[in-house]
Amino acid sequence: MPTSTGSIDGIRIRPYRDGDQPYINNLFVESNQHGVPGAPISLALRKHAFLPLLEKSTRARLACYATSLGLGVALLSAKLVKLADSSSSWSVLAGISLLAAPPLIHVVHTIQTRMHINTVFYGYVKLSLEYDLKDIGAYYMGRVAKEKDPNCVWNSIIWVAETVEGQVIGAVALFDPADPRDNDGFAKAEDNSRPNVKKYELRRMAVDNRYRRRGIGDALIRTLVSHVRQLDASGSGESQDLCTKVIGLSTTVYQLAAAKMYEKHGWVKTRIIHYMSFDRPETFPQRSRGLPVRILDYMPSYLIPKVAFESLGVQEMELEL
Repeated sequence: MPTSTGSIDGIRIRPYRDGDQPYINNLFVESNQHGVPGAPISLALRKHAFLPLLEKSTRARLACYATSLGLGVALLSAKLVKLADSSSSWSVLAGISLLAAPPLIHVVHTIQTRMHINTVFYGYVKLSLEYDLKDIGAYYMGRVAKEKDPNCVWNSIIWVAETVEGQVIGAVALFDPADPRDNDGFAKAEDNSRPNVKKYELRRMAVDNRYRRRGIGDALIRTLVSHVRQLDASGSGESQDLCTKVIGLSTTVYQLAAAKMYEKHGWVKTRIIHYMSFDRPETFPQRSRGLPVRILDYMPSYLIPKVAFESLGVQEMELEL
């Protein structure tokens, strides 16, 4: 385990200690609370509130709404000027329905989407606290694995940033899928599709909102990258010196400040995954998921709430060393 520490403006970067668990968990939860500046859920809800009107699917829905409103006004006008049959109220009912439909559909769609956004983000926080953040010492520092085998190779680690008073104000974790973990349902399997590439993952980057814009995130990243370079030079794993080191990470598509920080350190975007998009599936295995997918196949594209749900997209980035 690395014992060296770094510092920046009175802030020290050091490896995790057992007493840091509650502070890291609180930092993670607070950084994902609605209302906190820069919190992913806050950015997602804000983006949903101001959907881009230039999106093709949005323009199509607006055209449908305008047509509905126009027909409603025309029918009501016809009734008022006695152009409709005075003995029937069909035009009044139809006109009112057409006028009420667009705002009602929009309200229902807005409520549904915001509920989905809250469910996804708070579910992510709950899942994280139940898995890798439940026992940080075991998951990232290898406490249990090293007790079973003191000679095991363990590369994962988590660092914290603390003030001179000892207050934990930031954290970042390095995850190695090759580390010997037991019953790990949260870890990603090793990617064997890229020979001679050893992939790590940057996780749990968080800085206390009161201490942002002081270079703490940059210092945590430099510490992590330096550690991975040392692993490469020392050959602590089998044939690691012959492998290309890659550090991957995931962030939401609207966290522009975070993405720029990673790009400044050399990360490049590789792909974007829309976990909650309502796009039609493109492959037969995806189409076999049941009735909802088959319904989408027959729905006009302008009725599929695509733009709002794409705000939950996640982008993956990689740094090659």
